[in-house]
Amino acid sequence: MKRAWPGATLLSLASLPAMAITPLPDPGISLGVQLEQFDYREKSNGERLNEEDGSLQGGWLSLARNVGPVTLGLSASRMKGTVDYTGQTQSGRPLSTETDQGISRFGLSLEGPAWHSGALPVDLSPYLTVGHSGWNRSIRPTGMSRGLTEKYRWWQIAVGASACVSNHGQWCLRTGVTRTFEGSMTVRLGSLGAGEPELELGAEYGGEIALGWSRGPFSVQTYYQQWSFGASDPQRINAGQVLLQIREPASKTRIAGLAGGVRF
Repeated sequence: MKRAWPGATLLSLASLPAMAITPLPDPGISLGVQLEQFDYREKSNGERLNEEDGSLQGGWLSLARNVGPVTLGLSASRMKGTVDYTGQTQSGRPLSTETDQGISRFGLSLEGPAWHSGALPVDLSPYLTVGHSGWNRSIRPTGMSRGLTEKYRWWQIAVGASACVSNHGQWCLRTGVTRTFEGSMTVRLGSLGAGEPELELGAEYGGEIALGWSRGPFSVQTYYQQWSFGASDPQRINAGQVLLQIREPASKTRIAGLAGGVRF
């Protein structure tokens, strides 16, 4: 978020487990662990304002059942970690610090019936997912900048297809197009007497791809997803007797992950 205080922006499947993308789990109850490489970048007028990158660790839980020819699933995951921040202060001086992050995700998935090609041993299935994410970030203070806490909330929908083949277990490749919407960012400026103003984030398209393997109750998956937000409109706020203008620039987030789990 571009602000006049005191530094620069700091933000930032069939048979598959929960992660950044809403899963398409097997019927039953599944849980597991995951590791993600997180990369976030903000830009304004083609200039990079800041970048955050590092690893996040966490776990996931999913519930699913067959309803006629389709599979309905619910999922939840929680990721935490500390990542590096590289950017600049409001005056343009280089700034490096760290942010403590926590990301919670909840999702609903619908997987359609599989279509089998007689020529190829591949089962193709369409899918639709809807998820909600909450991202809390505590930016650590430095000798030239204060600490700051921001909260991001958004919905995301994904439409795509998965292709599965059986060979020493089941292998599934999943790919889809995503869309963020109803995004918002709240920043805590209580120390300035400005409360917690909220900015609306612009909706943007993104994408996802995942490759998973499962055998019996066990599953492993590697995945990649990216999503973006458009810049918010400027908002004026009162900080005591000072009038500030804040604005969230356009941003892009990329996540690459590895997850493993077991189904009960």
